[in-house]
Amino acid sequence: PRKINAYHAMGGPELAARAVQALLDVRVDRVVTLDFEAFKDLVDYVGGVTVDVKKNLNYDDNAGNLHIHLKKGLQTLDGTQAMGFVRFRHSDSDLARQERQQQFVLAFKNVMLRKPQLLPSVADRSVALLGYGLTTREVAALARFAQGVKHEGIRLGQVPVLDVPKTTYMKIDDSKLQAVLQEFAFLPDTNMGSSSMSRSEERSQR
Repeated sequence: PRKINAYHAMGGPELAARAVQALLDVRVDRVVTLDFEAFKDLVDYVGGVTVDVKKNLNYDDNAGNLHIHLKKGLQTLDGTQAMGFVRFRHSDSDLARQERQQQFVLAFKNVMLRKPQLLPSVADRSVALLGYGLTTREVAALARFAQGVKHEGIRLGQVPVLDVPKTTYMKIDDSKLQAVLQEFAFLPDTNMGSSSMSRSEERSQR
């Protein structure tokens, strides 16, 4: 088995999409990839994003050129600090990182509500941020839609996995997969079928 990141490195977004489709039995419409530099530039462009950092975050990855040093408390993050905030997971879990990412998305939304005049430029810059997976018009449409979405209406989810000891892989938990895909409307509320479940021994993801 290979990690999804490996398929992306080998064949770009198209091969990564095919791998995900084979893994989950759902059709992938679009693939977006986060451009770290574009992310930092966008945060700086809007004047920073204010978030409440729940705990001290400290981590250095010299090989990956990632250096995170944030103190606990309410503060306005610049682009580099914001990148560290959404990527940090050294002393907690993927779930905690997802919660920080959701917190950041809501905080960024608040910035845009206060500065609607920046929306056209933010939409243009977001095309590069998302690896050109969406057009400027599509990004602008999503931004306008997001303005009317309440905070409690925004959720992040993940594919349920099982830890595989002594490996860097996590195997899909097929007993929970169908329910999660249905919860996020990737599947209708019907059984996935035995043909999909029979491939469970071969399926894994990072």
